[in-house]
Amino acid sequence: MNTTTHKTENFFNFSLVGKVFSLLRTVEKTIVGVLILLVALAVYWNWHIYYVNHSSTIPARGGLLIEGLVGRPEVINPILATTPTDLTLVHAIFSGLYTYDEGSNLTPDLATALPEISSDGKSYTVHIRDNAVWHDNTAVTADDVLFTINSIQNEQIGSPLRNLWLATSVTKQDDHTVVFTTKDVSGPFLQNLTQPLLPEHVWRNIAPENFKLSKYNTRPLGCGPFAIHQIEQDSDKTINRISLSSFANYSHPAKLDGITLVFYENGEDLISGYKSSEITSFGLSATDTVEEPQNSTQKLRIPLPQYQAVFLNVDRANLKDVTVRSALRTSLDSSLLSSAAWGNRVKPLDIVPLGLVKNAPETKAANTVEASKLLDKAGWKLNSTGKRIKNGSPLHITLATSNSTGFTLASQQIALVWESLGVEVKVEVLPASDLITNYVRPRNYDALLFSERLGADPDTFAFWHGSQVKDPGLNVSNFSSPSVDKLITDARTSTSSAERTSLYEKLASALSKQVPAIYLNQSLFTYVLDPGLKGANITSLVDPTWRLAQAINFYTNTSRVWR
Repeated sequence: MNTTTHKTENFFNFSLVGKVFSLLRTVEKTIVGVLILLVALAVYWNWHIYYVNHSSTIPARGGLLIEGLVGRPEVINPILATTPTDLTLVHAIFSGLYTYDEGSNLTPDLATALPEISSDGKSYTVHIRDNAVWHDNTAVTADDVLFTINSIQNEQIGSPLRNLWLATSVTKQDDHTVVFTTKDVSGPFLQNLTQPLLPEHVWRNIAPENFKLSKYNTRPLGCGPFAIHQIEQDSDKTINRISLSSFANYSHPAKLDGITLVFYENGEDLISGYKSSEITSFGLSATDTVEEPQNSTQKLRIPLPQYQAVFLNVDRANLKDVTVRSALRTSLDSSLLSSAAWGNRVKPLDIVPLGLVKNAPETKAANTVEASKLLDKAGWKLNSTGKRIKNGSPLHITLATSNSTGFTLASQQIALVWESLGVEVKVEVLPASDLITNYVRPRNYDALLFSERLGADPDTFAFWHGSQVKDPGLNVSNFSSPSVDKLITDARTSTSSAERTSLYEKLASALSKQVPAIYLNQSLFTYVLDPGLKGANITSLVDPTWRLAQAINFYTNTSRVWR
C-alpha cells in the first residue's frame, strides 16, 4: 500500500520575507521599518482606546497616610480617652456597633443593620455581624458589648462617659444579639450606639481600679479598620510615632497599607514637620493660629457641629426687650465678621443651628438703618452726643469673650458696629479659664461671644431648655420659654425622624423670633492632605477625632478592570 506524505507549508514564510527585505535598498528598508512601527503604534493605540473605553479605574491596595498630631498618646482606650490625640487613635483602632459615614450619617459598623426599636420607643435590639473579629481574630460577641457598657457604668473605673449610660441597661439575647433599654424614650440615644467596644477577653481579668494603669491603654487591641503595628518610644517611654496597619478582616478593609502618626508638642512643630516632609497630612481647627501651607496641597474644609455666636443675657434689663435684641442682630454682618476674624476656617451663618448644618445657608447683609429704627421703636433715642438713652440711662452692653485671636478680633468689630448705633460697649477679653469661672458660670455679662458645640443629633436640651439656665447648664442666654421647652422635650422624647424634624423646624423658628443669640458662623475643620491621596470625600464630621475612621475610603494606587 502506497502512502503519500504531504509537506505542510508555513502560512507565513519568514525566510522569504527576509530574502525580499535583503533585496531592498537602505532607504527602502528605513521606509518599511517606519511603516511597520506606525502600524504597530496604531494597533497599540486602538487597543488602548478600546481598553480604556471598556474598563474602569478602581482603587488598588498600597500607600500610606503619614499624619501629624499635636499632643502625645496617653490612654488609647474607648471608655477612658479624653484628649483629641487619644480619641483620634480610638476611632481608627476600635469599632462600635455603629459609626458615621463621610456625611456624618449613622451607619452600621459591627451591627448588621440599624436597631429594631420597640413600640414603646425604649428598647433597641441590635444584631452583631457573624464575621466581626478583634485584631487577634477572636470573634466579637454580645459579651463584648455588655462588658463595655458595664465598665462605663462602673464608678470605680471612672469613665467620663458614665453619665451618658446611667439610665440604660443592656442584656444579651444570644451571642450576636443585644438589647438596650432606656429609662425614658430618647431620640438622641441612637448616637450612643457609636460607642467603640472593649475586648472582654483582654480586659475581664483586670480589676476596675487598675483600668487606668493597664498596658493595654497604650498597646490596645481593637476591632476597627486599623491595628497597631509598631510604637516608637524614647528611653523615657514618650511615644513619638505609631504605625497602624490595615486590618484585612475588617468589614470594609482599607486600601491603604496603613497609617503612620507622628506626634508633636505644638502647632509650630507640626507645621515644621510638614514643611520638612516628615508628614504629609494634618488638621487645623478654626481657633488654631498657625499659618496654613500655601503650596498646592489638597485642603478639605469640613463642617463641624460647632458654632460661634453672641449669646444675649435676657435677664439683663437692657436686653429684656426682644426689639433691642433684634436691632443688635440686624446690625451685624456674619460674613464680614467671620472673614475678618477667622478667615476661611469658618462658614458664615445667621440661622439657628440644630445639629450639624451640612449645606451653606444664605446669610443676610447688615442693615444698620433698620437696626436704628428698631432701637428708636424700643424707646432708645439718640441724644446730642450720639448715645442711646432711655429714661435717663444709656444703653450699655458688656461683651465678654476669650483671648483667642478670632474671638478678640470679632469682639472688636462687633463693638465698633454697636457703638456706631449709639450703644456703649465694654469688651472684656479674658483667658478661657477666667472667662468660664468668672463670667460664664455666674452668667456675669450682658453679651457673651462664645462657641457652642453640639453633635450629630439636633437635640438642644442643654443649650436652650429653661432648666439649664444655671451652671452647669449651658443655657448661657438665661432664656426660658414654656413653649420652647415643650418643643425641646417633645422632640427629644420621640424616635420618629419625621416628627423630630417637624418639631425642630418649629423650635428654630421660635428661637429666631426671640433672638436669645446672634449666630455668626460654623466651625470648619481644615484637613491638609497629600495631593496624591484620593477618596477623601468627607463632607462633614461630628468631631475631628472621627476623621481616621474615614481613611478606609482613602487610596493612592489604582488599577483597571473590565466593565
